[in-house]
Amino acid sequence: MTEYLRIAPRRITVSTVGDKPDAIRALAGTGVQLALSLHAPNDKLRQQIVPTGKHTSIPSILQAVEDFLEAQKAGKKRSSVMVEYIVIRGVNDQIEHAVELRRLLEGKPVWCNLIPYNPTSAGDRYGFEMPDTAQVSRFAEELRKGVAADGKPLKVRARWSTQAAQPVGGACGQLAVKVNASQEAKKR
Repeated sequence: MTEYLRIAPRRITVSTVGDKPDAIRALAGTGVQLALSLHAPNDKLRQQIVPTGKHTSIPSILQAVEDFLEAQKAGKKRSSVMVEYIVIRGVNDQIEHAVELRRLLEGKPVWCNLIPYNPTSAGDRYGFEMPDTAQVSRFAEELRKGVAADGKPLKVRARWSTQAAQPVGGACGQLAVKVNASQEAKKR
């Protein structure tokens, strides 16, 4: 397929919530990039944020990611994994969450992309709120800390996105459609 479209596999990113670890492993050797929507540092919190999180544990997802990266490396395919983390005020934005996430990810060849939650009608039902910019900055700084047993820096590469997608209710898993009342009535 990539030959037909003339797109190099390394320019393709497959995004997943990791509900099927074997599907992650199946991508190994293809040369594609991987984006994992994690959104929480532990299974209990993840199950609250990601409905499909009930079916697969974070350790099994991260093992599949490691298997994917090892197979890519063995096949001499350059690859990376972007861990997507929507930061939601009062839900998963605390420093203890950052410490827990850093411990999960440090030493792994991944990037953590912090995405401030954009208000959407779907998130409003759960009381989700946009995080404070300063809190997201502190969260990112905490991810970047870390020292290995040998004293070398062992940190998680982290960046955080701006609210460029806010006007359209977009970002990782946050795409929203605004439907006016007359359009909704037509559906009924």
